[in-house]
Amino acid sequence: MKIKDLKNNIEKNNPDLKLAVQSDVGFQIGKSIEIARAHKKMTQKELAEKIGTQQPSIARIESGSLLPSISFLKKIAEAFDTQLVPPKFAFMENTNQQSITYNNFKSSISKTNAVLSPFQKRQNFQGEIKITQA
Repeated sequence: MKIKDLKNNIEKNNPDLKLAVQSDVGFQIGKSIEIARAHKKMTQKELAEKIGTQQPSIARIESGSLLPSISFLKKIAEAFDTQLVPPKFAFMENTNQQSITYNNFKSSISKTNAVLSPFQKRQNFQGEIKITQA
């Protein structure tokens, strides 16, 4: 089973796991790229050609099954004539007329934390997940 198929299956059958999947960094980055690409009215193939890669790579990134490097994200941002604004991985137009961001990342982490088991909470997570008692 492909990762994308697994994620779709999870989303259909378990709302709590859907929340955890959607807070995945790869998923968030992929969705922001997909939204920015659609906003620019580009196909995956056009974006791939513009940055010197192949369309399947763009599809895998957008689905969250491939986590791109920072240098790859910079190429994507340049293709959109935007800036890569860390740490939110937000794409903002240089014209400042519109911005496409995923600034709900902390909220997503909090929601994910809510569905983690006490054992998972004790693991050494990086980022905004706080260790709590169940």
